[in-house]
Amino acid sequence: MTENFEKYYSELKNDLQIDEMNVKDKSLMTPGIKHKWVKRLIDAKIELRRQENMRELTIKELSEKLSQESPINLSPMSTRKLVENNETYKKINENIEEQKILIEFFEKIERVVNSLTYDIKNIIDLIKIETI
Repeated sequence: MTENFEKYYSELKNDLQIDEMNVKDKSLMTPGIKHKWVKRLIDAKIELRRQENMRELTIKELSEKLSQESPINLSPMSTRKLVENNETYKKINENIEEQKILIEFFEKIERVVNSLTYDIKNIIDLIKIETI
């Protein structure tokens, strides 16, 4: 997970690198940059939904399996505790938590990228002032 954050951070840093020489290119690329990060945010949300559905399916399947294999009738609370101790369930929960962090990261990036237009405008205004 950390390597993904480093990769995304490096890519964001490159997307936000603006100077006098590339200000026109960056201003023309801004809609594409915004689109890229919004798409990643939406993809991360879709993946979170998929993982949450997988968790619910895993709970159902493991609960049924435990009920069938158990010689005694387990209460729903006992079954739930056994399911929560299962490695598959734990791994899915870990993936869900990582996905939530990734979504938060992308939401913050989206806010930064949305202000890129204003930053570019300010840079252009500064260049105009300096050339007068």
